[in-house]
Amino acid sequence: MLARKNPEARCRDCGSPLFYGLKPEPTGWKVQYVCPPPEGCGREFVPGRIARSSVGSEDEAYERARKLGQTFK
Repeated sequence: MLARKNPEARCRDCGSPLFYGLKPEPTGWKVQYVCPPPEGCGREFVPGRIARSSVGSEDEAYERARKLGQTFK
């Protein structure tokens, strides 16, 4: 999974910046957010899934995944 930093999303537990990525599944992607150590607490969050049929490209899926991080503000 290629992780990208979401500067707008913060960990609920420790307040550190979160990184996100897409994990491939047969019908789409699972969105995963990670609070990476050493500055973070190591927690992982799964705010949702993105169906392949709902986006035109993987770049669009990453943009939707970034927007799902709004729940972690």
